[in-house]
Amino acid sequence: MSENAAEKPDVRVVRTGHRTYHAENAAGATLEIGHGPGLWSPGDLLKAALIGCNALSAEARLEHGLGENFEMTGRVASTYLKDENRISELDVELVPKFGDMTPEMETELREKALAAIERYCTIGRTLDHGIVRGAAIVRED
Repeated sequence: MSENAAEKPDVRVVRTGHRTYHAENAAGATLEIGHGPGLWSPGDLLKAALIGCNALSAEARLEHGLGENFEMTGRVASTYLKDENRISELDVELVPKFGDMTPEMETELREKALAAIERYCTIGRTLDHGIVRGAAIVRED
């Protein structure tokens, strides 16, 4: 895996200071990683990836039912196991403005959106099934 990562990285980081990194993806988007004001922690990135994936996966269904310019917010809650240094649970809530839909229509749209999340959210599916991960520290001349 490390050879592939060196050939074509999906995301690249550059150290910018003590416990701070500048990240850039292949599309040129950037963010700052670390702990402190204005920085995204690794845990925040995981939560943002999951809620973003949920929102994007549900969007077509919600847009079809609510219209192209529907409004939505969302949030992620997590449970952190300090003794194990890991997140044990992530709960995502998406909150679209349903407007004056009937309760039946709202329930049907919610079910369709949740089914789309289950089918299309790669991040959620990866977390549910686990992932093989690797790490390497290499010399680059």
